[in-house]
Amino acid sequence: MHYHQRPDTLRPEQLEKTVRYLTQTVHPRSADNIDNLNRSAEYIKEVFISSGARVTAQDIPITGGPYKNIVANYGPADGPLIIIGAHYDSVSSYENDQLTYTPGADDNASGVAGLLELARLLQQQAPKTGVQLVAYASEEPPFFRSDEMGSAVHAASLERPVKLMIALEMIGYYDSTA
Repeated sequence: MHYHQRPDTLRPEQLEKTVRYLTQTVHPRSADNIDNLNRSAEYIKEVFISSGARVTAQDIPITGGPYKNIVANYGPADGPLIIIGAHYDSVSSYENDQLTYTPGADDNASGVAGLLELARLLQQQAPKTGVQLVAYASEEPPFFRSDEMGSAVHAASLERPVKLMIALEMIGYYDSTA
């Protein structure tokens, strides 16, 4: 009899490390802070590469960029795909005629942290079906609900059939009163 080795379990300390990096080191990550978005993309890309993925950066043709989706492929290079994605940009807004930035912990450093933990777990056991982990740029305003959203650009570029897509959106929430 053959038993598959059980992969490691989720590491909460890694989730926290990623959230802290994205919300403190490369904050803000809004559309008008391209340097921080690029630093975030590089961080994500390095984690994907260290997990053994085949990694590419997908350019998003938007004025003011470059904005990039970071795509990590695991398993077979052909056939159907399971896609799991999370956006790494965060919101900025005007309040009382003043530009304000959110740390983007809940929306969506938590989703990126989950995505990077999945990368670490996929490194331990290659999937039989193609899995694509995607870190999307340009999901928040001013790109929200437009063809310039990173997820829309990615979806339009797909050449393989998609079995399933899961969006890791606001999977963690911090409540200071709890």
